[in-house]
Amino acid sequence: MKKIIVLIIMVSLFVSSVCLAQDIIGCICPKAKIKSDGNLDRIFINIYFKPSENSGVYIKIAAPLTLTVVERQGNWLKVVGTTGSPFKEDEELGWVKKSDVQDQHMRNCH
Repeated sequence: MKKIIVLIIMVSLFVSSVCLAQDIIGCICPKAKIKSDGNLDRIFINIYFKPSENSGVYIKIAAPLTLTVVERQGNWLKVVGTTGSPFKEDEELGWVKKSDVQDQHMRNCH
């Protein structure tokens, strides 16, 4: 009986922690190519105010800057700053086109 109670408590804690963490969808970085000399060919991308190219550009960024994705709307990703970025952690920056970025493992989002 004690084992069942402990198991129920552990499962409820796990479920509640997953619910709290659901705001973070993933980690992204602007796309970049590696040149023949080994250096990055930086490609600047736009961060828009809203999920539309007509909404205006908030800022331009380039690799190797990582950002956290907190929301998706079609081909658009809402991003916030990370610890290692020049932005405040969890500061809402705006929207990027999914085609402009590449996924990063969460361990790289710092």
